[in-house]
Amino acid sequence: MPWTPKKVLVVEDYGNNLLLTRDILRHHGYEVIEARNGHEAIRLARDIKIIAVTSFAMKRDRERILEAGFDDYIAKPLNTRELPLIVRKHLLEARDPGRETA
Repeated sequence: MPWTPKKVLVVEDYGNNLLLTRDILRHHGYEVIEARNGHEAIRLARDIKIIAVTSFAMKRDRERILEAGFDDYIAKPLNTRELPLIVRKHLLEARDPGRETA
């Protein structure tokens, strides 16, 4: 089955980080929807996977973020290879909930 681009909601309050994240994802074929804060993101999000991209990088930070309801977590600085892989993983899970991912 051919890959079809998907929409990704990016929530970032700092303009330069928003531009960088958007550019990385667009480079990998994603359509990017932008939000500047959590309230705007919740308004835009309906049935969307939510991946936190944050400078809080300790193990407990990750646990708190996942407990808060995020689907995944990426620590800053952004890794240009990791970000699209994590997005794709969640898109595949959404398409096939029983699929095992590595």
